Amino acid sequence: MKCVKRNCLAGQRPTTLEEAQRHGRWWRSEVCNVRVQETTHQRPVDRLLEEREHLRPLADSEFSYRPQLGRRLYLDFTVRWKDNFYEVPYQYAGRRVLC
Repeated sequence: MKCVKRNCLAGQRPTTLEEAQRHGRWWRSEVCNVRVQETTHQRPVDRLLEEREHLRPLADSEFSYRPQLGRRLYLDFTVRWKDNFYEVPYQYAGRRVLC
């Protein structure tokens, strides 16, 4: 995102979402994808040509990602997740659960 903010949007003040998207599409195709990238030392348009045969289509179903982390429940029947406390059934107090 820093790259987009510092380069694509630098000095830009779009007044509508459509204007911002139009400028973003132009920047992506005319600037970003045709310059040599620092990490790969290749242009993204050239890299795509090399990798295209190895790409597979996305699944038709919507992708859902939910990371699960183990948490120990406090004795007051709560579990902490992202600086919030959530109550759980008392039977789980003191045990580890997946959040």
